[in-house]
Amino acid sequence: MIAEVLAKTSQTTPARAIKNSQRRLRAYDEAAKGWVHMEHAKRKRLEKAGWRVGSTAEFLGLSGVEEALVDMKLTLGIRLRKTREQHKLTQTDLAKRMGSSQSRVAKMEAGDPGVSLDLLVQGLLAAGATRREIASALGARREAASA
Repeated sequence: MIAEVLAKTSQTTPARAIKNSQRRLRAYDEAAKGWVHMEHAKRKRLEKAGWRVGSTAEFLGLSGVEEALVDMKLTLGIRLRKTREQHKLTQTDLAKRMGSSQSRVAKMEAGDPGVSLDLLVQGLLAAGATRREIASALGARREAASA
């Protein structure tokens, strides 16, 4: 996913900037389901005020591979929550199916950087998603990003 993010010289720590960017990415994903563009006039107004406008990857200094991994994790985390809710499972119910904890499931759904792709896939399968649904989720993101 390519999203536009704002960066201005400030006292914000890198960890806080990453956390804020992850939150923005999730919000954009839910709202836009694909590319997010800023109106040209708004972009110019912000740049004139000293803001720098660019992609999330530029803001965080991510390589193409790192950007793809972050995108995949966020996509699978969002899909995990939707699948869990569709199957009327609580986070605790899903955790029991996985042999894990409720807090770990919450981290998986929130896009915590410490959560691995294989744990997300395990969670999706335990929640009732099929392999095809998981592949479809990742394929839909790739198609939206390349459009």
